[in-house]
Amino acid sequence: MPALLYKLKQKAMADCKVTARAYADCCSARVFSAIWACRADLRALNACLQQQCALTHTSSLQLACVLH
Repeated sequence: MPALLYKLKQKAMADCKVTARAYADCCSARVFSAIWACRADLRALNACLQQQCALTHTSSLQLACVLH
């Protein structure tokens, strides 16, 4: 099971690479102001990750692991 969660997280981060890069770019020149200035980018990243880690994606990944 831990290997499955690791694969799910890796796949989600790969699928959300664009939003993760936008958030990282926003935070790169900031320290404390990143909390306020990058809030929209963080919310977009969280929404993308939640969508990728949804039950339907988890079930398909479990099936793929069982078949291999």
